[in-house]
Amino acid sequence: MTDPVSALFSLIGLGSTRSSQISAKRNAALALSAETIGLVGQLSDFLTNEVMRLTHRQMDLVPANPELWEAPRQGLLKVVNEYQEGMRKLEADREILIRGNSMSLRKWDEAIGILQTQKAAMEREFLRQRQITAQLHEIFDKLAAIPPEERYLDPPLR
Repeated sequence: MTDPVSALFSLIGLGSTRSSQISAKRNAALALSAETIGLVGQLSDFLTNEVMRLTHRQMDLVPANPELWEAPRQGLLKVVNEYQEGMRKLEADREILIRGNSMSLRKWDEAIGILQTQKAAMEREFLRQRQITAQLHEIFDKLAAIPPEERYLDPPLR
């Protein structure tokens, strides 16, 4: 049989191990949270810049028909606003994680799983938005290949 002092040190050691495991999980969750927030910010910035680039291209190629680009432009700007709102929510969730000292290992594992899913979703979304904007650039490239005098709709859309 072990003496009480050894048993006490053993318990303290176990608590210390559990505490370090929780700390490691918390750090992993915070890192994933920061990466996801960063991805959403990059995606929002990317799409904002692409909207500006595409708008300038439209103005150069078919200035007489700005309404052709207005619906896609508004759709992309709506998506940018949704990303910015999502980023605010992720930042609020991050604050909860920062204060989440009393969560169990199981809860930290659940949080990490959710954050991994969110990060993967944002990576897929970034790829999807790049593909969409590339397709829009292709449309403008094809339009640029048409002689300027043939680009205008007669009469312009109204």
